[in-house]
Amino acid sequence: RPGTGTNASRVFLRVGIDVGRVQVGLDGEPIADQSLEELRSRTLELAERAAGAQVLVSAAAQRAIGSSFATLPLGDDPTAPHHLVEEAAASGSAGKLVGRRDELKLVGELLAIANRGRLKVIGLVGEAGIGKTRLALETRRRLRLGGHDVGFHVAACSRQARQVPLSAMAELLRAILALDEHDPDETVRDRVVRLRELGLTPQEIGAVAATLGAVGDGAEPSAPLLRPAVTRIVARLATDRLTVLCFDGAESMDDESQAIVDGIVREL
Repeated sequence: RPGTGTNASRVFLRVGIDVGRVQVGLDGEPIADQSLEELRSRTLELAERAAGAQVLVSAAAQRAIGSSFATLPLGDDPTAPHHLVEEAAASGSAGKLVGRRDELKLVGELLAIANRGRLKVIGLVGEAGIGKTRLALETRRRLRLGGHDVGFHVAACSRQARQVPLSAMAELLRAILALDEHDPDETVRDRVVRLRELGLTPQEIGAVAATLGAVGDGAEPSAPLLRPAVTRIVARLATDRLTVLCFDGAESMDDESQAIVDGIVREL
């Protein structure tokens, strides 16, 4: 259902998802009986309850999709609906993480120190496949489930993008701005222009847009402009709450992005 928050370029949807048994005719279409009507009614109630741009799933639907999607229950009632957060592959919630209690505790303690205003650089080091990504994403999942107000932004650094200048910064900016690499330029520019609220100059905003691949702004990706822009973004985000920048596969980070990260660590 269309939500109430609209503007000239977007419509916020409220989505409800439920499951149930229905009868299907020989033509492959569901038969309009009481079961179908009840399913529709329950789904509509979920959509009406959802906030703008939110997906609510029933408890029954959550049991069906729980292995594929990360969800958060809305209350302690076992029949309460769940807020669908993201795909399990992205959240690391596909299966219980075991054998990492000490590591999770240590990371939590270090984040608690960072939350008191002391910058912390945490390195998860190990052989490929040992579970570094799962540990980081499990930390994020537990913070969310615990109701902690933490900005946890994950940027994936791939070996294929190692030679692409500022590719890691592009991933970080997408994570912060909740963008997908396939989003159209109009969506990218709409999100980027809001960075004015964080004090970015027009030149810095143009550099961010160019780094994200938005065309038509007349700006080119520029590390000298992007460094103060990203530093300002991170500093402002961290003003009101703990902010975590997680670079998954940091050993594959491009040199230009690494220099920006080094500068942020020195300045903040």
